[in-house]
Amino acid sequence: MRHNQELGEQEWNSLISSRKRSEVFSNAGTTGSDARLAEGNSRGYSLRSREHGDDDRGRLPGQLRHMRLRDVLDRLLYGPNAQLYSYERSVFASVREELGETIGGKFDAQLQHLPYRQRQDEGRILAFFPIKGSRLPARILFNNADELCFATVELRKREALATRLTARLYAVNRRFFSVEFDVPPSLKGFEDRTEIEITSVTISADLERASNLRGNGT
Repeated sequence: MRHNQELGEQEWNSLISSRKRSEVFSNAGTTGSDARLAEGNSRGYSLRSREHGDDDRGRLPGQLRHMRLRDVLDRLLYGPNAQLYSYERSVFASVREELGETIGGKFDAQLQHLPYRQRQDEGRILAFFPIKGSRLPARILFNNADELCFATVELRKREALATRLTARLYAVNRRFFSVEFDVPPSLKGFEDRTEIEITSVTISADLERASNLRGNGT
C-alpha cells in the first residue's frame, strides 16, 4: 500500500482498499459526483490540517478569523461531523475491554485523536479521520500496519432480542479506521438511545504484531 502525504487522492486510496472503496461508492449506488465529493472531503480536511497546524498559538487575530471562516466553509462543503450513537459507543467499549490494558489503551487514545467521522452507505459504515494534524502520535499507534478486521461484535436490541446487528472494526495504517455493520442500523430500528445488549466480542487479529508494511497513522 503506497502512502503519499502530498497528494490527497493517494492518501485516500492508502486508507481505503479497492474492496472498501467499491463497497462505499458502488454498492451504495453513489453517483460519480458524490464519490468525488467524498474524495474531496478527505483531501480538504487533510490539506486544511497541515495548513492550520495543531493549535492556535502564535496566530494573529486576522489569521484566526481566516481559520474560523475556513472551518465554516469546510462544513458547508463537506457536511457536518457525524456524532457517535450510544450503541456505537457500547461497541467500542466492549472491544476496548476485550483488547486488554495495553492495546485497549491505544485504541481508546486513538478514538480521542480521531474526532472527524464520516458516515457512508446510509450509516452502515462509519469512518474516522484526524483533523488536527496529519498523523496520530507514534506512542498510540498499533504495531501491525496491515489492513485488517481486528474485531467483530454481535449486538441486539433489549426490547426486541431477535433484532441483531454485527459490527466489524477495521484498522489501516497502524490505526483504527472504521466500524462497518452488516446492514444500516436504522433499517433495524437502531437509534441514538436504543438500549442494546452485547452478545459476543471476537478479537480476530493481533494489533501488536509487527508487519512488513510501514504506517504512520495518517
